[in-house]
Amino acid sequence: MTTISKVLTACGFIGLLVSTIITIDRIKILSNPNFVPICDLNPFISCGSVNTTAQASIFGFPNSFLGIIGFAAVFGLGLYLLTGRNLKPSLWKLLNLGLLVAVLFTHWLAYQSLYVIQALCTYCMVVWAMTIATFITITRYNLLVENLKVSFLKDLLAKHSLILILSWYAFIVGLVLQHFWYYWRTLIGV
Repeated sequence: MTTISKVLTACGFIGLLVSTIITIDRIKILSNPNFVPICDLNPFISCGSVNTTAQASIFGFPNSFLGIIGFAAVFGLGLYLLTGRNLKPSLWKLLNLGLLVAVLFTHWLAYQSLYVIQALCTYCMVVWAMTIATFITITRYNLLVENLKVSFLKDLLAKHSLILILSWYAFIVGLVLQHFWYYWRTLIGV
């Protein structure tokens, strides 16, 4: 249980922090159109470009509000679990369902960022990473505790969850490198 509580606490804190930064940057951009976020590094790594799109407010308010709420809950649950307490099985399943929705949503945003907006937000990528790690950790826990008959998935997550998380990250990095290769190769002189 301590590993889960540490992952929830760390991912929740980091996700909450970057979601707050995204929100603050959004407010600054709205109040001053000339504001340039610190993470605007080039035309492709440009938080400001991503933060001002329709995709950044898909429900009529900044998506980062969802991050603040979600990651605050994850952080709070992590702190709660660090005290040695546990959740009811139904709450673990509800958390897993919420994280599944979050993973699907962040992947839709990643697709939009890469292929529609044509720019990346570094803070958003941190949100993607924290969501993936939290989702895999909670899914692993639920599969092991429930002793579900999905043995191949249970075995994979039980033995190789870190490798799965890192492979997922590597896949996303590969997509980023492939999609923006025409730009990256100019930086390395290829």
